[in-house]
Amino acid sequence: FDHIILKTKAVLYPNRTLEAKVVEDSDMAGPLVFCLLLCGLMLLTGKVNFGYIYGFSIFSCCGMYGILNLLCNSVLDLWFTCSCLGYGLVPVILLAALSIGIGATSIVTGITMKGFLGFLLSAGAVGWATFSATRLFDAKLRLNEGGQFWLVAYPTALVFSCFTLITVL
Repeated sequence: FDHIILKTKAVLYPNRTLEAKVVEDSDMAGPLVFCLLLCGLMLLTGKVNFGYIYGFSIFSCCGMYGILNLLCNSVLDLWFTCSCLGYGLVPVILLAALSIGIGATSIVTGITMKGFLGFLLSAGAVGWATFSATRLFDAKLRLNEGGQFWLVAYPTALVFSCFTLITVL
């Protein structure tokens, strides 16, 4: 549990320095908990998206694993890729929790997640998740040395954009 908390703090506070044990260990317990949490929050909004979330998680992890192995010279583990993308879901989970509150008050206020506020919150969640996950990739692969940080950030942003679309729509 301590490692899950450390890696979650690394995502929640992306400007802090990363400890070596956060980068070296690629656990799958945290990402599994976060996927289940996202599915549960989606279920509270009336959306049964378990298959979409798990299917897209597997597809995006395999795709990012292939992209990262093509870009970088160092050896990368599939489980590390899954771990980074799974922990990067934390801002999307916060967006899903916020959408429950906004959806509950939408009858009174008229504000929904499908409007401009939802767009702003979704863009913020995608940017936060992308920066956090790419930063975890960078700590392991040294992407800044080869100028590949933004090459990895782009497909990572596409992955989290799809999770955000599942959450908001």
